[in-house]
Amino acid sequence: MVETKVWRAMMSVAALTALACDDVTAPKFAVDNSTRRLTTGEAVACALDSAGATYCWGLNGIWWEYGAPVSSIIGSGRPAVAPIPKLASFATGVGPHFCGITTDKAAVCWGRGTYGQLGGGVDGNVGNPPATVMGNIRWADLSVGRLTTCGRSDTGVGYCWGYNQSGEVGVASVPLLTRSTSPVPVDGGFAFKSIIAAWLHACGITT
Repeated sequence: MVETKVWRAMMSVAALTALACDDVTAPKFAVDNSTRRLTTGEAVACALDSAGATYCWGLNGIWWEYGAPVSSIIGSGRPAVAPIPKLASFATGVGPHFCGITTDKAAVCWGRGTYGQLGGGVDGNVGNPPATVMGNIRWADLSVGRLTTCGRSDTGVGYCWGYNQSGEVGVASVPLLTRSTSPVPVDGGFAFKSIIAAWLHACGITT
């Protein structure tokens, strides 16, 4: 049953992608195996075109999945331009918020807030427009979880922020059931080559 559900979910994403790209007027999405240029949320998908513009399709609801309220952009079955700064790549992971890395290696996040997971120094609202993550860090990778975000700087330092429900921020100075609204270095002094945020935990691979 689990395998069937996973397969159906994969087919749904494939169908969304095919629907978005089968129109002759659809934007030209770049193919680059070295960067993540397609991302999915719970009921939305977004992709980067060759110029770094973000197009989304599917639900745009109270979490502002398109980076703007539904009063500004109604959810679409076809790719719609989202008001996101030009990006080089999206974060990995699936959650009710989204993040990406700009061409100058800054991090930008949007979507669901209230737990500091967007990294802008405040808890955030239920839905939020794109905002730059604090810290002036040059990012190599980002990963979104349920209510947290983690990332790796271009020097290999691992950071996490958001709601520390079960220790997923990885920092002893952030007590359980509290939050960090900006990136904090993961304890241990590790140098990471990858880091992933998940539902209630995070993992990384060191160099």
